[in-house]
Amino acid sequence: MLEKEEKQLTRDCLAIALEAGAEKARASLSKNIMSIVSTLDGEVDKVTGCLDRSISLNLFVDGRYGTFSTNKLEKGSLREFISRAVRTTRMLAPDACRDLPDPGRTAKDTSDGNVLGICDPAWDAVTPEERIRFALENGVKTKSGKGWKLISEEGEYSDSQYYNYVVDTQGLEVLHSETSFEFFTELTIQDSKGRKYSGGWWEAAPLLKNFHPEKVPRRHRQRSVAEGPESHSERPKRFQHTAEEFFPDGYSRQADISCRARHNGHAPHSGRSLRQDVRFRGRRDVQPLYSEGRCRAG
Repeated sequence: MLEKEEKQLTRDCLAIALEAGAEKARASLSKNIMSIVSTLDGEVDKVTGCLDRSISLNLFVDGRYGTFSTNKLEKGSLREFISRAVRTTRMLAPDACRDLPDPGRTAKDTSDGNVLGICDPAWDAVTPEERIRFALENGVKTKSGKGWKLISEEGEYSDSQYYNYVVDTQGLEVLHSETSFEFFTELTIQDSKGRKYSGGWWEAAPLLKNFHPEKVPRRHRQRSVAEGPESHSERPKRFQHTAEEFFPDGYSRQADISCRARHNGHAPHSGRSLRQDVRFRGRRDVQPLYSEGRCRAG
């Protein structure tokens, strides 16, 4: 959570900026807490905990405007940093179009930080043991299939809590918070001729109740099996999968194009026309989204 001392330190930045000669100022504190469990071939490989904090400043000094940020959040360091930032802003060209927004147009009631409903209280209750369980239980269980076998599997479970606290000299005080739960895995398989293909999939949600990492193994195995030579026509039949199989819950044409572009090793806007590499059952009327580097359909 965001501590009272952290909020007060952010407000103190405004007072320091005004003392140093700024006419107006805005200060923004960002704080991100993240836990990561990485796995390799079904075993825990690395456990990481991260805490990142920084303060960003928008300064308005003598008709000039400057932006600055620091991750040294001791008050003494901030005082020196802000004083130097004000002096630096005075050396910039005038910017008459820059100003803080009219207070009448800014948010008023965001004290709980969860206006968007994407900060999950359940995040605080997730234990280290549960994080390891999420990482291990959702790996690939099937190690081989018709014409392929698993060579390696890398996975990563992570969850995070993010805060952004913003204040300015016109009375603005707003808080935004959000959580995220994510699981990613990538595997490499080998076919009967010794060719190796790889594929990956991920699942993410801001709320734990909507997080379904168990979907990942099946989907990314399908992607790996669908990898093959540059020309789809050269692939063995077992590697020819449809977009419906990649996106069984319903896929968009945009997602299908992105999928095929990644398979072919080139970006959608590279100027190369994308044909129907992934076969559609009874869908010969579908045209490629991109051709000659231009978007042809939304």
